Amino acid sequence: MQTVHRKKIARVDKLIKEAYSNLIKDEISEARANADKITAILNSIGWSVLESDRDTVRIHGDVMHLLGQLARRNGDAHGALGSFLVAQSKYEEVKFLRGIRRNNSQLGAVSETLGLYDEAINYFQLALQGAKDQGDVLDIAGFNMNLGGTYRCQGRYDKAIACYMNAKVLFESLEERRGTYSVYQFT
Repeated sequence: MQTVHRKKIARVDKLIKEAYSNLIKDEISEARANADKITAILNSIGWSVLESDRDTVRIHGDVMHLLGQLARRNGDAHGALGSFLVAQSKYEEVKFLRGIRRNNSQLGAVSETLGLYDEAINYFQLALQGAKDQGDVLDIAGFNMNLGGTYRCQGRYDKAIACYMNAKVLFESLEERRGTYSVYQFT
């Protein structure tokens, strides 16, 4: 790959990180501006450069995940679903486990928004299993919250409460007060 392309891909990777930071701070217009810069760079050099090695394929997944996040925040569930599915294929291609599990969670959230509760549960269970496999207790708790919410939407209150209680125990073990507060809102 040409040096010019490598520099532009490094710039894309940096912009992705900035955009996620913007999303965490709820700075949606700034995140969108960074996403626009990313797509402009990729349009200028060709998206196919993101297929050259493991790192660039992962970056392609990150770009699509970011675009999915922005679509979801904009109320475009179908656009978000499409972006997350592309991201998932890229993450699976390079076996990027953290990306796979976090993306499964987003696929679950979008599926729930679309009323596809069984699909949402499947995605959340995949995310939960990935977090368990990797020993990420905070994600295990969060994905239990997600599952509980979907079970609640289905009227399966016994399963919802069990998930919420699992999350509560885990959040308390981490002294994660925000998560514990969220559990109390639903139980």
